[in-house]
Amino acid sequence: MGQLNMGEAVEETHVDSVRSDGDLILVVGPEQVRLMVCSQVLRCASKVFDVMFGPRWSEGRDLSSTSPKEVPLEEDDAEAMRTVCCVLHHRNDMVSEDPSPDEILKIAIEVDKYDLAIALKFQLAQWLQPPKTNPNQPQPEMIDLGRLMAAAFILSKKDEFASLTLDLVMNYTASYLDFLEDDTMNESIPFKIIYLLEERRNRMRADLWKLLLDGVKLVCTQPSRCTWRGSPADSCRALLDTFGPSKQLNNSISSMVEKMGDIQKAQSYQCSYKHHAEFKGYRDDVEMAKAWATICTDCVRSGNYPTKCTFKHK
Repeated sequence: MGQLNMGEAVEETHVDSVRSDGDLILVVGPEQVRLMVCSQVLRCASKVFDVMFGPRWSEGRDLSSTSPKEVPLEEDDAEAMRTVCCVLHHRNDMVSEDPSPDEILKIAIEVDKYDLAIALKFQLAQWLQPPKTNPNQPQPEMIDLGRLMAAAFILSKKDEFASLTLDLVMNYTASYLDFLEDDTMNESIPFKIIYLLEERRNRMRADLWKLLLDGVKLVCTQPSRCTWRGSPADSCRALLDTFGPSKQLNNSISSMVEKMGDIQKAQSYQCSYKHHAEFKGYRDDVEMAKAWATICTDCVRSGNYPTKCTFKHK
């Protein structure tokens, strides 16, 4: 029985040596994961750590690699903090090459809490890229894009946030309220983001519907010499039926845009009816609709969309 208790004690006091000659042992999370780190590395990376482990605080006094001081961080996520410490100490051999979006979100929370955005700038830029799509592999889960979006918002990564919100507007078909069922996301983003996602998705649908209705309404004054009425107008009408108000709820906006791209353009240059040329430029209209549908960090924080947004919505 005594040997068993000794074994349990050894297991409980295991130290993960991020820096073998470290002078601090961070005791992280309810699991009390112990990470041996160098206080100077942390202080150089973060103003928060610089204060915590400076001479004015008890945690920063009498530090020694021969007798590392334990510092409890009970409210932090152990795995996220481990990743952060490994990156700061250049221990890339201990870091996952492809952390999950859930892990990235938890890392973002730690980065924001301890003011580490500059120190991890390039690593974060890589992690916040949307998962690459491969037709031979399962498509990324929308909830994962939501987690990356939340991480980008926490870190004020404007370009990444705008790109990810547009991706969610274009490809998500269910209710954005589903994102709030994820506890970490629910605690990380304001409800206004959920509201804006739904608002912009509805606006995008309405803009595309208007383009199709304009295509159907075009009637040429020279039908005998025009190819328009024979194909594109009918295609617009067919898409209106396919992506009707109720059917839109089960189809992504990106699938609608893809089908619109398949509409054949009028090839007759003899026709001078002005609306033909206007519809030929529908791709520009789609891009404009995307710009209006994109949510930027200013949209969320300022409430003055789009007059004071640094992102160009038009």
